[in-house]
Amino acid sequence: MNEYKVDSIIQDCVNEVGPTYGRKMMTGYVRSKGLGLSGNQVSKSLRRVNPVNHSRRREDTVRRQNPVPYYAPYFGNKLHCDQNEKLAMYGCTFSAMSDGCSSKIVKLFSRPKKNAVIIYSHFRDVLVREGIWDMVRVDHGTESCLMLFIQNLLRNERGNISCEPYMQTCSRQNLPAERKWPEVNQHVVYPIKETLVRMENGLLIHMHDPVVQFCVSFITMNVAEVELKRVIGSWNSGRILDNRIPDVVAGATKRIRPLTPTIVPSVQDAIQMYTSAGGVLTSECSFGNDPLADDGALRSRHDTEFVQNNPSFSQIFENVIIGNGALMETAILSFINITRYLSP
Repeated sequence: MNEYKVDSIIQDCVNEVGPTYGRKMMTGYVRSKGLGLSGNQVSKSLRRVNPVNHSRRREDTVRRQNPVPYYAPYFGNKLHCDQNEKLAMYGCTFSAMSDGCSSKIVKLFSRPKKNAVIIYSHFRDVLVREGIWDMVRVDHGTESCLMLFIQNLLRNERGNISCEPYMQTCSRQNLPAERKWPEVNQHVVYPIKETLVRMENGLLIHMHDPVVQFCVSFITMNVAEVELKRVIGSWNSGRILDNRIPDVVAGATKRIRPLTPTIVPSVQDAIQMYTSAGGVLTSECSFGNDPLADDGALRSRHDTEFVQNNPSFSQIFENVIIGNGALMETAILSFINITRYLSP
C-alpha cells in the first residue's frame, strides 16, 4: 500500500479518535477496524500526518517498569480489577478487568460511583462469556466485596483449585491492573475533564446542586463510553507489552471456558446470599437526583426532546477530543434545562 493511501487511512483515524493516539494504540485501532497496517507504517504515517503531536509524544513518553517479578502463564490465571476515579467528582467512575498473562481488557465500563452490585453485574457477564479465572486480584476497596464473595463461592469451578480464589493488595502491588489507565486518562479522562472544569470555573454548572450532579453525570458517562469502546479495541489489537498483541496471546494461551449461566448466581440471588451471610451492601448508585426517575412518560419525553435538539454522543466526543468541548457544554446545559422544565 502506498504512502498516500496509508496517510489517508491514518488521517481518517486521527479525525475519529483525536491526535493523542501513539503508534501502539493507533495500530490497534486500525486493526480493530479490520485494516492490516504494520506498526512501522502507522508510525511513519503519524510522523507525516501529525508531526507536532508525534514529537510531543516522543518527548512525553515515560516507560513504567514493574520492579517486582510477575508471572501469569496463561489466559485465565489472574484477573486484575481496578478503579479509576479521576472523574468521580463529576459522577463518572471507571472500572476495568484485565487478564494478567495477555493484558487483554475483558471489561471496561463506567458508572456514577463505586458500587459493589454494579461491579458484580459486570463480573457475572465475564464469568458467563469467558469463564472463571484461577485468581482475582483487587485492592482493599469494599466495592469488590460481592464479586469476591461469588468468586469464592465458585472456587471449585476453577481450572486450578490449588491457589486462593482471590487476593487483595494495595494498588501499587497490582500494576498489571493499572497499565491501561494512562491510555484511558489520555484519551478519555483528561479531554472530558478539561471541558467540565472550564464549565464549573465559568459558573455554567454548580456541582452542589443534586439535579445538576445527575445531569452532568449522565452526559459525562455517555460521552466517555464512546471512547471506552475504542480504547478496548485499540488496546486488545495493538502491540502493548513486549511487542505482544493481547488478543493473540489470549487466543493462544486460553485455559478457561464460559460458565453455564445457571451456575452463576443472578445479581439478585448474589445480593440475597451475601446479606444472608451477614454482609451489608448499598444498592444505590445514583449521583445527584433525577426528578423524573419515577415518571416513565416524562423520562421518555425528556429523552426524545434531548435527542432531537443535540448531536450524538459520538459527535460530542469527537468535538471534545479536538480541544473544543462546545458540543458537550451545550448538551449538558440542554439536559439540565429539559430536566428542570419537565420536573414536577
